[in-house]
Amino acid sequence: MFDMNAGELSGSGIRVLFYGMPAGASSGVLGRLIEGGVDIAAVVVASESVPHLLPGNGQAASCLEPHVTDRLRLTSGSEPSDTLAVAWERGIPVLAIDDFRHPDALAALVDTSTDVACVACFSRRIPAVVLRLTRYGFLNIHPSLLPNYRGPYPLFWMLRAGGGPFGVTVHYMDDGLDTGDIAAQQVVTLPEPIVESGAESQLMLAGAEMLLEVLHDLNRGIVHRKAQPPGGSYFGFPRREDFRLSTDWPAARAFMFMRGTSERSVPYRVFAGGESLFLDTAAGFDAGALLERPVRKEGHEVFIQFNPGVLHARIAG
Repeated sequence: MFDMNAGELSGSGIRVLFYGMPAGASSGVLGRLIEGGVDIAAVVVASESVPHLLPGNGQAASCLEPHVTDRLRLTSGSEPSDTLAVAWERGIPVLAIDDFRHPDALAALVDTSTDVACVACFSRRIPAVVLRLTRYGFLNIHPSLLPNYRGPYPLFWMLRAGGGPFGVTVHYMDDGLDTGDIAAQQVVTLPEPIVESGAESQLMLAGAEMLLEVLHDLNRGIVHRKAQPPGGSYFGFPRREDFRLSTDWPAARAFMFMRGTSERSVPYRVFAGGESLFLDTAAGFDAGALLERPVRKEGHEVFIQFNPGVLHARIAG
């Protein structure tokens, strides 16, 4: 169907099919795998993430033509975040999949002749029929310490709950959502305060290092996998009401949550002093301070008593 040999890297070892997003943390993981000598047969993205690059023929699977692009930047501004550019600069084909269950899409994936798939921030749930296409299955990097914080945005919920321990897990994918066997896992110390995207980038890069070790062992015939312990938690997509603050929280928790999720540009609602306030930006906090009343306003600035401490923020609007 497609000439996948054009993107084959030199060298021996297991061949990897990489699943990711066209921009963001996926690019850092892909780049690190390439630097580590991993043979990437092709990169897979979801068709809806690259509508401007599709050939317009309505196919279930399309091999995207390389194009010149201004390299996007991560929020930190330090690393390129254009996954497609990383692939094309090294002659690696990019497949856009519209319908994973379509025979043409399945044939295109099989044609890559890969031994294992590696997933980093993929936007689609991958069906079971696809998970069975490779000899060693699918390895996913998840930015939490599974089984805790399963789901699409674990860092949002960790920040909302007051922080760590932060960590990253490389796990085998199964029919569930982040429920597959663990291949590797480690705690990662993050600076405070840190924004959600920056935390994700650091955790995903730490996961890439672990993934390299897992792939190295697979290449030697060593398979590390253990079932996840019982229990754990799952959180879905954040809703507007999930941005509410409670004055029963410590002021430090409210500050870290607001700073960590500020890129989402959603106002934070808090009920204090008998009124509902909508906050825009967290300016600071004093962990031991006491106000003479629950709320003190100074123009667009507001000081709110939490338990314990005082949050200094700016009122939205």
